[in-house]
Amino acid sequence: MLLTLMALAASLMAIGFGLYRKLNTGLAMAVGGLVLFVAGRMPPQQLGEALLAVVTDRTTINLAVSVLLLGTLGHVMKQTGALSQTVAALKELTGQGKTTVVAVPMLVSMLAVPGGAILSAPMVDEGGRQLGLSPTRLSALNVFYRHIIYYLFPLFPSLLLACELAGLSTYTMARYNFPAVLIGGAAAIPLLRPAPRISPDSEGTKSAQRTASLDATAEPAAPQHHPTTTGRWDSLPRLVSSCLPVLVIIVGALGLRWPYPVTIGLAVLIALAGPVPQGENRAVVFWRRCRGLTRGGVNWASVFTVLGIMFYKEVLGRQGSVDYLASMLLDAGIPLPVVLATVPFAVSFLTGDNAAAVGITFPLFLPLLDGGASYARIVAALYAGSTGGHILSPAHPCVALSNDFFRVPYGSVARLIAPATLVATAVGCLNFLVPW
Repeated sequence: MLLTLMALAASLMAIGFGLYRKLNTGLAMAVGGLVLFVAGRMPPQQLGEALLAVVTDRTTINLAVSVLLLGTLGHVMKQTGALSQTVAALKELTGQGKTTVVAVPMLVSMLAVPGGAILSAPMVDEGGRQLGLSPTRLSALNVFYRHIIYYLFPLFPSLLLACELAGLSTYTMARYNFPAVLIGGAAAIPLLRPAPRISPDSEGTKSAQRTASLDATAEPAAPQHHPTTTGRWDSLPRLVSSCLPVLVIIVGALGLRWPYPVTIGLAVLIALAGPVPQGENRAVVFWRRCRGLTRGGVNWASVFTVLGIMFYKEVLGRQGSVDYLASMLLDAGIPLPVVLATVPFAVSFLTGDNAAAVGITFPLFLPLLDGGASYARIVAALYAGSTGGHILSPAHPCVALSNDFFRVPYGSVARLIAPATLVATAVGCLNFLVPW
């Protein structure tokens, strides 16, 4: 028993070290699986069985293809200008101010673009400056509202991974974590109010200096144009057209229950066939965009991430340490809900990688669940904890990118988003107790 648990600890340390050294998540998980195999003195045939299960399992293949296509879709929409058109149309539709500051990050997050916080930051900056918000508050709003819907949004790769590992539908996960998004989103509304000025050296002065610097280098401002209600609604067709691929996925995968790889593949084709520059041949532009996918448009690392996580899951299931871990927790008298609520949060916070946290904790804890009526609620709570740690993590790329854009330190932003994030996570963890 001791050797088994030591092998598990060694594998987790190997994964943690790999993530700390910025290895691909899949590679770090694969190394962790190999360490578990060697340290646990597993029979060689079990390694072969685990590898065979990874490359032949239909769930794993569907997930890998879906994640690959989601990354491709984000790349295509960014390269064709559909992403910027979507943000511009939304800005016209909602007007300036608070709605823009909240809606733009949420919309960009729906488009599943890696590092999208830097894409929404300029729009948030423009809307927030009109409200008199400080750079710290703007970065906090940009980070929080970009990620709050990740507790339930079905196109987020980590949620897809969690659902596949747990054997749940994305609809079930979304239903149980909807209260977390609703209450957590409301808890962040006070951030839309300007903070009081504290001293001449406070952030307000820095904000004013930054604004003056931006104004000094910018082109002369055009007269302010406030569209009428009718003018705003005129932008709705452009908004629908520009984000049509995402709408196709939502309707096809969730409404019509089409397979995710098929639906996302169709969305990629629609994005490739999107609006073309005036005077150019549509077929020529479509072919050029397809060829462009071979030059950085396909993120194969995302496939390896899925395969590495699934390999670790298969090795862990054959190694037997999960059963020993369950016995140890029960003997120590530690309530299982306490462990399930805190460990995913801590792993995600330390790694800054929600997929890694799901890949580590779900194979570890899911076998401890009884599979009864409360199974889906507990899985949703596990995922809520992982997502909360991801939002707050200083290693989270979106947090770093947003803070760099607004030129603010991590600590100041974390203090602002921590209350709302912890509220959302706590509501999600109530799934342990409350059958929503």
